Amino acid sequence: MTDLRGSVYEIYSLEQLAGGGSVIHALDPRAKILGTLFYIAAVVSFGRGELSALAPFVLYPAVALALAGIPGGMIFKRSLVALPFCLFEQSPANRTTL
Repeated sequence: MTDLRGSVYEIYSLEQLAGGGSVIHALDPRAKILGTLFYIAAVVSFGRGELSALAPFVLYPAVALALAGIPGGMIFKRSLVALPFCLFEQSPANRTTL
């Protein structure tokens, strides 16, 4: 029963965040989608091993979260689900070409 209450509280907290009145919440949804698509295109344009070049791209999500008033811990907790997929990468020596 505790897990159910925790899940309901988590859903409720997301609903509370969705109704915020911040600068990010006031933006037109099309502008948010367009900005995110440009961000994704810029990140994907870098090569696989260029992690140091991607360091400045941490700023966009960090600034967006800060302006929207979304707690970073909640986003980090939800991102842990995708972390194993991000860390799993074949080394160039083991990679097969088609």
